[in-house]
Amino acid sequence: MFIYINIFMSTIRILLTGDNNQKREFEYTLTDSSASQSFLNVWQQLFSAYNNTTQYFDFECPTPTQSVDHLNQVIYDICADIVKSYPEVVIPVCWTETPYTQSSLNILHDKFAESTHNNPDLFLLQRLKDLNFAIHNLEARVLNEKNKLQDIANFPPYVSSFSLASLENEFKQTLTIEDAQSYDVNFKDLNCLIIGYNTLGKDLQALVFDDDINSMKNNDRYVPKTTIMSQFSMIVPYTELSEEQQTLQSTATKQRIHDWCNKNNSKDYGVDPDHFTNWPGRLVIGYMPHSVSHWTWIMDQSNIIISRIIFETSNWSGEITRAPQGDHFFNLHQYS
Repeated sequence: MFIYINIFMSTIRILLTGDNNQKREFEYTLTDSSASQSFLNVWQQLFSAYNNTTQYFDFECPTPTQSVDHLNQVIYDICADIVKSYPEVVIPVCWTETPYTQSSLNILHDKFAESTHNNPDLFLLQRLKDLNFAIHNLEARVLNEKNKLQDIANFPPYVSSFSLASLENEFKQTLTIEDAQSYDVNFKDLNCLIIGYNTLGKDLQALVFDDDINSMKNNDRYVPKTTIMSQFSMIVPYTELSEEQQTLQSTATKQRIHDWCNKNNSKDYGVDPDHFTNWPGRLVIGYMPHSVSHWTWIMDQSNIIISRIIFETSNWSGEITRAPQGDHFFNLHQYS
């Protein structure tokens, strides 16, 4: 069921808590777009269905502040636990070879994707999710370390994702070509809010950037973007691109994707770079004014948690607050 919402001047406010109970709120003004409207419909239905309840939320891909050595050890320990507890699950032998390379992380991630498609029990599924999260953490941190040797303006952004993955499926919206107009390849260089792409597998842009021809030929691994669900991510960059830089980057990325598809005959495998479900980037649905102090504050913290999220529209408001049950548990409350 699609519920029309007037999203004029709708906002999402995200409160982060860092070291010594320091707090900083990030307020995003939503765009007047089809994608924003679809996203708010998902969340209005989630609030309505689960008002005044406590639910388990998923987090994903924050830019880590721990050391590279520590993040390597986290991956090693998770793999060791899976090997010990589930000897029938094949973990690639490169799991023992630390520090991990990008090649070995790709191998581990591909096996993670394969294992999750085999309907594992709940405990194993959680450990596989932990592994996926740990791999992304190390990749983000290594990128950060590389950029320290270059220019501080090239630092990767802080990214924090949030979703109600266990309940969202019944409320998902089918992606339309109108929604897809909000895709922007420059999202990591803008102080913005994006709709996450929370389906296991790789979209076309990921295939191209990883030069992953095998996944392109595998329907279980190549998963085009066809829905809007609950996941969203706040993006806090060190600097923002100018409009001219955005245009150049967007043009270059789209050209790179088309060149790769032509080289590898992607249309022979049903992968059309011009179809809107394959458009690159992420759906940008909100912005806040850029300030380097936001990024600096985040990077000064050794640990950050999301304490509260407030949705405010002209028709309804909803609040998500951290519950005492644990890091991933939050209370939902809707205001009419």
